[in-house]
Amino acid sequence: MFFFVLPAKKSSFPFDSPIDFFQELKYNLIKPLTQVLTFMESSEKRKTVSLTDIARQSGFSVATVSKVLNNARGSNVSSEKRDHILKIASELNYRPNRTAKFLECGKTGQTAFIIPHEFFSNYAWRASASLTMQVYDGAVQELARNRYMTNLIFSPEDNVCDFLRRALLAERTVDGVLIDAGEEELSMAKEFEAMGIPVASFDWRSPRHHVSHVQEAPEEGIREAVEQLKHLGHRSAGCFYYYDDLRAHHTTLRTDIFIQSCRDAGIHVLSGFVSSYRDETDSYIQTLNLFSGKTEMPTILFYPSDHSAMMGMRALLNLGFSIPEEISIVGYDDAPYNINAPVPLATIRISREQMGREGAKLLMERILEPEIQNVRTVRIHTEFIPRTSVGPSGNKKKQQGDKQ
Repeated sequence: MFFFVLPAKKSSFPFDSPIDFFQELKYNLIKPLTQVLTFMESSEKRKTVSLTDIARQSGFSVATVSKVLNNARGSNVSSEKRDHILKIASELNYRPNRTAKFLECGKTGQTAFIIPHEFFSNYAWRASASLTMQVYDGAVQELARNRYMTNLIFSPEDNVCDFLRRALLAERTVDGVLIDAGEEELSMAKEFEAMGIPVASFDWRSPRHHVSHVQEAPEEGIREAVEQLKHLGHRSAGCFYYYDDLRAHHTTLRTDIFIQSCRDAGIHVLSGFVSSYRDETDSYIQTLNLFSGKTEMPTILFYPSDHSAMMGMRALLNLGFSIPEEISIVGYDDAPYNINAPVPLATIRISREQMGREGAKLLMERILEPEIQNVRTVRIHTEFIPRTSVGPSGNKKKQQGDKQ
């Protein structure tokens, strides 16, 4: 089971209603959430089995059954009786009362997963919604294994801190918080911790706020890609930087690693083909500008996201280039929407579900052992996924120009 908490102000949420919100995302959100609901609801639909049922079936008293199932200290129940009671409980598919268990230890059994307003504020973020929902899906699955429910919270455009105080701190409604991204959202970590609510995140800025977080480790996948490009005969490359308040750091890091890996492999990065774009749709325009009227061309282009790579690919096809015969393209993310690429896109894969699971594990560590105060970073490794958009070097236009 999960809950939505949406900002009260209509102007703070870029859809007219939650129904429009679901219709907009369709595959990107509905599919992963359906998987989560199926996973969570399967346990809810089980027939409730009580201690009395187990006592009746096993032939022992309710008190004896309770001692065994609650692993009571000082219990003098023999191992044979214990094994028999546990066997009956398993056969009856017994599950302890979740709410009662949490109340006994002063917990709510609830967590929050906070997504910033920017998630839906423009087309580029909507296109990458599926990536964040994969992280969310992995986190919910892991938290569910610990019998925790998850509240999905969308923070508003303005007054983020006040909104989160009302939603989560006014009555201490959760035992822990996962923050997808957002500077203001992270700034609330100290207040959460002061209330005994641990925090974990997926935002690269988390260490500034003394928050444990999960981050990608792009080096392995990018270097693997560059080695294969070198093996295919590529000796010149171009690449793009992406500038955005929330994602500038890790997308810049991806491009920096690509450039350094090319240098290490002896692939020349052409200075005239290192550019930047404001959002994924702008990558189409910048690609057109880069390749219009140029004579010296790279044989490989790297984009720090799959969506920008797909837009760049369309620009190159409209200019008359053949992919990969004249130029190869590599993206990053291995996003679900890659199926819409005009040419199957080679990319760097990172498991977003694993990121979500590891983030949930960080959070559960703090919930179960609140005395742990050290800030941890978990890195998720990447791998290169070769597809049709990468092929042997063969810039035919350049070769024809050289012959003339």
